[in-house]
Amino acid sequence: MEAKSQAIKFTIVTQTPDDTGIATVGFSRYAKRDEVHILPDGRQRIVIKIGKPEEMTDRQRHLVPRRIIAVAKGAGVKRLALYVDEFEKVVHNCDQTLIEFEMANYAWDLKKDPEGGRDIIEEILLVTCTADVALMTASIERAGKIVAGVNAARDLANARANVMTPQAFCAEVIRLAAGLPIEIEVLKPRDMKALGMGGVLNVGKGSASKSRFLIMKLMAGSAGVRPTMLVGKGVVHDTCGLAIKPAESAVDMHWDKSGGATVVGAILTAAMLGVKKNIIALVPLVENSISSKAYRNGDIITMMDGTTVEVINTDAECRLILAYSLTYAKRFDPRIVIDVATLTGSQRTALGNLTGLFTRDDENGDLLANQLIDLGKRVGDPVWRLPLSAVHEEQVKSDYADLRNTGKLGALAGASTAAAFLKQFVPDCQWAHLDMAGAMTAADDEYLAKGAKGACVRLLVKMVETY
Repeated sequence: MEAKSQAIKFTIVTQTPDDTGIATVGFSRYAKRDEVHILPDGRQRIVIKIGKPEEMTDRQRHLVPRRIIAVAKGAGVKRLALYVDEFEKVVHNCDQTLIEFEMANYAWDLKKDPEGGRDIIEEILLVTCTADVALMTASIERAGKIVAGVNAARDLANARANVMTPQAFCAEVIRLAAGLPIEIEVLKPRDMKALGMGGVLNVGKGSASKSRFLIMKLMAGSAGVRPTMLVGKGVVHDTCGLAIKPAESAVDMHWDKSGGATVVGAILTAAMLGVKKNIIALVPLVENSISSKAYRNGDIITMMDGTTVEVINTDAECRLILAYSLTYAKRFDPRIVIDVATLTGSQRTALGNLTGLFTRDDENGDLLANQLIDLGKRVGDPVWRLPLSAVHEEQVKSDYADLRNTGKLGALAGASTAAAFLKQFVPDCQWAHLDMAGAMTAADDEYLAKGAKGACVRLLVKMVETY
């Protein structure tokens, strides 16, 4: 299972070769739109419309390289020449820009023979006489490793459930991690039953594809240093169980494993970059399907720590499997836990294609939220903090069990009540919850291929590097 794209070859040169097959790139405040000009010598010149560089937002800067790739693909260009000094005046951060080029070059499909072939940029010449070549070479290498992790997450998320079962997901992760210093353990149903992971098994028991629990350990830090825990939702397909989705909604539910794909991509990237930290990733993998064995609305489930949960809606399955993962995380005594999930439609309604961020409602939670917001802006994975308070925790109390898996007001404040439910199972440490339901796929104005966009991988990588 691989993307239908390839890595761009970046070549550092001191002048543009005399080759009409290479399109040059320029910028203009006066152009009416992004466009392609044909120069007198027959060479193509891509002109990108910009405003005043000093007035551009972080988002606008991150989109510039994606727009270049989009215009080049539309013009059938395979090779580009980019003048580094001019380009850095526009984007300010050439290192991050290299990642954006690669992300925009990605495409995923299973078409036998696409009409007109596939538009892929093969090479970008970085033209400079002033840059530090060794430093730029290092930036190219770093960008390649980060993009490999981002695109691995996109591949995992894009794969359909008839191929990417829980078992297949684990097998693919083992393949991707080959040669990296990552220890992998896969718990099967009998292992989870012995540990009391009834919620994971309940959610998955309606499917013929047996559930799995994936554990990845990168212990490259000092011995005895408490690990950073990354927890990702891995629902390979979600019919919503007996609370079944309409057909038009269910068709996209292979992306419900995007949170799991994200944490896998992040720990793979950390290993490739040689990050000297202790990092553990947990991914509960299930298919929420329908059969006579499926769990039901009204069931009461006993969780791993003894907490009882009333199932109000079988479409709120992800918080059940994440709750087990958060409880399991306690045995590692983490210093911080970040969970990532396509958790609620309410988050998408509130924020569109941004990721929602929740932390504890205290001073440490404020500090963590501010750090994640700042890092998200820097790397191009923006997050927006949403409220989580005692009011929301009251909403997930049940009349017949300790908790209920949806808020008493239904979809109202649904993202916050989902976070409040998860909070009941979090270890005693720093914690952030990222609801990426709105960010799991590329929006039309993001200049990325349709499908998974690898949201939050870069944010998590930067977080584990700097925390």
